[in-house]
Amino acid sequence: DMKRLLYLTAIIMAAVACNNGKEEEPQIPLSEQIIGEWELMDIETTKGAMLGEEKVEVTIIFNQDMTFTIEQMLGYGRPVTYKGTWTLPEDVLSGTYSDGKKWASDYKVVMEEDIMYMTPNLETAIETCTYKRVK
Repeated sequence: DMKRLLYLTAIIMAAVACNNGKEEEPQIPLSEQIIGEWELMDIETTKGAMLGEEKVEVTIIFNQDMTFTIEQMLGYGRPVTYKGTWTLPEDVLSGTYSDGKKWASDYKVVMEEDIMYMTPNLETAIETCTYKRVK
């Protein structure tokens, strides 16, 4: 949510301000930090999230070769798998499914250790998806 994103921004700005001129460690590019397996969490950080009354489970694997696999299950239905390619210049994540269709939105990505926040890069976006690193 927006409050969390603003809070996170304030924390990052405070951390930068408190650097006291020490030499900064080299920043690992987001495109390297994102590689791995991520699981969608809700605010309480339990497995899965709710979409209306249905529980949603989503796992995303970002591979080194710029491919992804998304496994998604809504409620007690069958899991659905999507594959494709991704790019992450700077902090905006884009994806294209294997059938050539682009993701519905690009996402602004913010990392905080093993937590990844993805906010749709749309003016109408009000929701941030929070993922926890699995591997």
